[in-house]
Amino acid sequence: MRGTEFAVSYDHHILWIRGNRADTQGLRAYHQMEITYGEFETGIQIRGAVDEAGIEASYNDGFLRVVLPKASPKQISISESP
Repeated sequence: MRGTEFAVSYDHHILWIRGNRADTQGLRAYHQMEITYGEFETGIQIRGAVDEAGIEASYNDGFLRVVLPKASPKQISISESP
């Protein structure tokens, strides 16, 4: 991950992304850097229903990709009272 470690979690309709980005002294050939070094955390509220078992995350070429599949509607059967 080239100096960045992530933890991704989903709890009570909030997607949490936490991590720590190491200060890599050798990679200073940039004009503007918008991301600071050190620990970070962000929470994103998800309003729709999510299939929690199908959540996936991947990191490739500096991009973190998180897939939150929509949950299917659940049919509820109605029983008759005696």
